[in-house]
Amino acid sequence: MRLLTALLLVGISFFASADAELVLDSYAFIEVPKAGEVVKQPVEFVDPGDIILMELHINNIGTSAATNFEVDNPIPELTKLYELPEARFNPFVGNANGQFFPVSQLQGQRLDQITQLRWTIPLLDAGDQIVLRFRVIVNAPD
Repeated sequence: MRLLTALLLVGISFFASADAELVLDSYAFIEVPKAGEVVKQPVEFVDPGDIILMELHINNIGTSAATNFEVDNPIPELTKLYELPEARFNPFVGNANGQFFPVSQLQGQRLDQITQLRWTIPLLDAGDQIVLRFRVIVNAPD
């Protein structure tokens, strides 16, 4: 098992052949309406209430497939989850008590109580890329 860490505290753990090599790039964007469409702009400054689109780009630059790996991402400090992640790759959400729930079974859990996201990726072939997305909202100061 190998663990990779990125700027936004994303961890990837995976089991694969020694020839699978995962590279993670993480991005934060503000979505801005422009000329009738929405344009992604890199985050420079934020204000309370701003919604940030988080993207995790995972590339397999190795020569064999990576299989059954997990991507864990804590919700960034001073933000809370704005909406549940897309259902692709069977996402789970975690709370401060360390309990994880499949998004499909989330009941009675408020989005502001979610502290962690987890995806299970069954297969990423050599040379392929996936992008995981979720949105957070910047908290108002206490």
